[in-house]
Amino acid sequence: DRTRHSGYFYSNKDWMHMNSVIEYEGDLIVSSNHQSSIIRNDWEGNIKWILGDPALYTTGLQRFVLKPIGKDFLYPYNQHAAQVLPDTDGNPDTLDLLLFDNGYSRYIVDDELQYQI
Repeated sequence: DRTRHSGYFYSNKDWMHMNSVIEYEGDLIVSSNHQSSIIRNDWEGNIKWILGDPALYTTGLQRFVLKPIGKDFLYPYNQHAAQVLPDTDGNPDTLDLLLFDNGYSRYIVDDELQYQI
């Protein structure tokens, strides 16, 4: 969504800033630094899921955003280098991802956390 602005890195010229793309089971998993989202889609561009803070996503895209499990869950912000890991938890219904979470914009959207910092 070109109109979604999830932090101070956004620009009209580089609204996505894709910093990694991997093929996984016939799909593409893309890391978008400026959208603070990891997106899985097929080769035709159909979105399967989005790992990212649902704030500011349009209603049409909300249905793709993954729901967090656990109280200590944090969405990634301005992440890099998403990679699929071997099945580390023994659960075939989950996908294990490794990424570097810069976390910059997390503090912009969370006033309480920014205040604490």
